[in-house]
Amino acid sequence: GYAQYGYGNYTVTGSKLETSLVSAFYVVTSEESIKVAVIGGHSSGDVTGLQNLLKKNNYEFVTVSNLLTDEIPSDAQMVVIYAPTQDFDPSEVAKIDNFLNNGGNLGKDLMYVSSINQPTLPNLEEYLLEWGYHFTNDIVYTTTQGQYNSMPVYVFGEAGNSGYTDMMKYDTSKFTYPVPYRACYLAYEEDGMRTTTSILVSDENSV
Repeated sequence: GYAQYGYGNYTVTGSKLETSLVSAFYVVTSEESIKVAVIGGHSSGDVTGLQNLLKKNNYEFVTVSNLLTDEIPSDAQMVVIYAPTQDFDPSEVAKIDNFLNNGGNLGKDLMYVSSINQPTLPNLEEYLLEWGYHFTNDIVYTTTQGQYNSMPVYVFGEAGNSGYTDMMKYDTSKFTYPVPYRACYLAYEEDGMRTTTSILVSDENSV
């Protein structure tokens, strides 16, 4: 704000104290942590911020430096692909798919974070499309007054129709899409045994 220049004043509207204490208690009382395998190489972005966030919630990390030669640990619950700018070899994609299939038992997770600098990655993007994620280089803007911050390309996001976001529906706050970003469309709602759910969406008048 401008309080430092003598205009108005600062107001504390929130605190991280409670979440920090709860996370600390959880870490020391939990008998086990959740292992996350981070896929290295591919000119991936800096995953430190994500690691620090998840470590506070009792996750532990292992890095798979070269998926061509190394295996994803079978005791990992989640695999993370973070901001790659180089495509994956088909054999690497197959290892990720085998991990998620988990011998037919499923129950594993994949977290994918795209990079704004990401070129076309045919092998990886084809695999993500199978799961319903269609990334593009589009710029999204809204035609609705009040649904953006300053400029129409600073689109407000809203909670999607998901069990993950049920409590957010009672919150009147908005979530601004980061700029720059990569647009993502859902390729389908249901395809065989696979279904997709949006957690954060732009308003219906966005184009």
